[in-house]
Amino acid sequence: MENEIGRIDEDAICEIVYRERNRPIQIWRQTPRTSRPYPSHWHEELEINAVFFGDVEYCVGGRQVCVDGEGFCLINSREVHSARRIQFPQDTKQREDLIGITILVSHEFMESLLPDYRHMFFRIDREEDRQDIFARFLKMREVCMEGPKELSQEFRNVGLVCEILSILCSRCSHPLEDININHQKNDERIRIILEYIHTHSDEPLQQQKLADKFYFSRGYFASFFKKYTGKTFKQYLVDLRLQKAEKLLRETGQSVSQIAQDTGFSDERRFIENFKQQFGVTPGMFRRQMKQQEEPAS
Repeated sequence: MENEIGRIDEDAICEIVYRERNRPIQIWRQTPRTSRPYPSHWHEELEINAVFFGDVEYCVGGRQVCVDGEGFCLINSREVHSARRIQFPQDTKQREDLIGITILVSHEFMESLLPDYRHMFFRIDREEDRQDIFARFLKMREVCMEGPKELSQEFRNVGLVCEILSILCSRCSHPLEDININHQKNDERIRIILEYIHTHSDEPLQQQKLADKFYFSRGYFASFFKKYTGKTFKQYLVDLRLQKAEKLLRETGQSVSQIAQDTGFSDERRFIENFKQQFGVTPGMFRRQMKQQEEPAS
């Protein structure tokens, strides 16, 4: 999901989160306008995504996590994750409704409170703990809906985030040794593979060559990659290229043919077909729509 008060490096597989005023706790309000699927990536921050309306399907560390209606998804530091599918009720699609909240907590902040933080992870096993955490998110939603964002609202929401962290630390923390060693190795392998793909996405990448490079058989690489990203290699690469192309359309004046070339598509026609399939409009129409949204109302 996109954020409203922060900025990320969309070209990096290791997502770099720029903290507003270097705040260790960030709270992002999610609306139908700002929320969209995003490809697999990882970052140092602890992340929790709460969903109030709609259905969101995540892939976290090779696990499929579906949040239907009211719920949340917990993502530990350095855990590879993506949002594969986001659906909202029809009456919220064109509005600025608050449909979710994302919180990010810096690794440095967590480590300052928990010296052994690097050697632990959070897992919510009890429904009681899950309900207690979501109750705090509902209170945050109430605070956010009180009116224009004010300093008092921010303090109250940061306090609620601290209550969530207290629940996680006191009831839901586990030593890293509890994770199967093979799972830890696979986490590291997929991070390395994704790092390579993001760095070379503008090149003619082939699944067989990647499998050979990382010492996989073709069949095992395909199943391994889909398990940890929720997508086939081809789907992932196309989506990644489209994400980079969208950014170039929004932020540069490059021609459509140049963007197609710079993002790794074999030709302009194929780029336009893939872009329209995902965004519902051609790249040229998308750019015109973005310019219209940026123009001040007369």
